Amino acid sequence: IFERHGAALRDPNGEFLGRMYFFRDITERKQSDKEMVRLARTDALTGLANRAAFLDRLTLASDRGGAPAALDSAGVATPGGPARTEGAPAVHVLRQSRTSARLRVDLSPPGSSGRPFWLVLGQSHNAGWRARVTRVSGPSPSGPAGGRSLGSPRLVDGYANGWLVQAPAGATAMEVALTWTPQRRVWAALVVSALALVACLGLALRRRPRSLTFPVVAGETEAPVWSFGAVPRAGPVPPARAGPRRSAAVVAAAATLGAVVVGPWAGAVAAVAVAAALRWRWARAGLALAPAALVASAAIYVAQLQLRYRFPLRLDWPTHFEAATPLAWLSVVLLAGAVLVDLASTPAGSRRRRPG
Repeated sequence: IFERHGAALRDPNGEFLGRMYFFRDITERKQSDKEMVRLARTDALTGLANRAAFLDRLTLASDRGGAPAALDSAGVATPGGPARTEGAPAVHVLRQSRTSARLRVDLSPPGSSGRPFWLVLGQSHNAGWRARVTRVSGPSPSGPAGGRSLGSPRLVDGYANGWLVQAPAGATAMEVALTWTPQRRVWAALVVSALALVACLGLALRRRPRSLTFPVVAGETEAPVWSFGAVPRAGPVPPARAGPRRSAAVVAAAATLGAVVVGPWAGAVAAVAVAAALRWRWARAGLALAPAALVASAAIYVAQLQLRYRFPLRLDWPTHFEAATPLAWLSVVLLAGAVLVDLASTPAGSRRRRPG
């Protein structure tokens, strides 16, 4: 067995001259791979097939009543055999997406109406799927009408989702809607994120009040704080500091939030960062910049890992970057800590006053 590699030949001007091929004997490597597969599937003492070989050939199939499916003459359970689909109503897909499907079950053949049947969704079993009968057609169907929920799926054929449906007597057709319910939470989160983005844009574009001139009276221990940090022109005013009780409460809140959302280590980091921001001005600036820096670090980590290993875009794609998850959540915790520091450092009286 030979492996071939090719390379283009070009002259100094870049003109194509031909191709050069390299051949390498990989017979020994292929034989070694075959031997490794054989050793993995056979018992070293007896040479017979081991558990791994049996599991690779194991077929799980159930009959319509829940009993094991009948085997054919070759000992194989045929999904489309007479033991499984004889007399089953035909199913037509009316509409389908990645998170939902709308089906029409034809009950017009003789014997289909009034009999139970299994409706099977050939995807990996998950309790997030829900089925609901939306419409029942017929001259005089007796039994539950549309809107009846079929509930959570049952495990069918060892992997799929199945619902046992009781067809109403006299019905000629019924429509069933399949819905992936966890997607609703995803849409709700996207709506909340969009509203938060609109609110942030509104705050950023809001017209700032004009800077007003107020005299600084000698002996004042607390300076007025305005909504956009307007500083009196009579001189610089030191930022107000939170009292001991308020500072302790803010540090405790940040530590609890970090410990619950991320872990104990994040609670300790958040507590130290908030305590430093309550005491020093430079630490407050660092706390305000830390969330953006953490998000940027997580993005760089994900990008370089994807460029290096070219992970396929599948459902398990996010699992390759689990190391970046704590950084992203820590940025949320520190952002909340910065808000708490700003609220704690603003005197209660000045939050109620506005220039005017």
